[in-house]
Amino acid sequence: MSGAEYESWFVSARDPASPRALWIRHTRHRPRQGPESAALWCTVLDRGAGQRLVPKQVLGALPPDAAAGPRQFRGGASMGQRAARWDLRVSGGQEALRPLRPAALYRAPLPQHRQARRTDRALVRRSRRCSSGAGR
Repeated sequence: MSGAEYESWFVSARDPASPRALWIRHTRHRPRQGPESAALWCTVLDRGAGQRLVPKQVLGALPPDAAAGPRQFRGGASMGQRAARWDLRVSGGQEALRPLRPAALYRAPLPQHRQARRTDRALVRRSRRCSSGAGR
């Protein structure tokens, strides 16, 4: 590898019908020298139930079954007795977000990033398991 790489994907979602929200992040760091590292974490908030679950797991590399991209997020994290697994598929949505202004910045020799998509009206099919270790 010629240079260091840092890659981070995240998904943020909230339930418009209730005070629940979800934030998941996959991060991979490949330094110029030294070993690769990765982190997976998930934050689940439920204000109505007064619950918050935040497991984060730091690993030597992303697990082979983990996936992060514009259409799918799959993975898991555990920390102590807290654990979460997720498998999200996203469809629908809106045009890609382009937060840089002016638009010419997208053609400039700047670090590249993947474009995010607003999915206010997207359909998220999910499979999520969370455990706080408190017998729930």
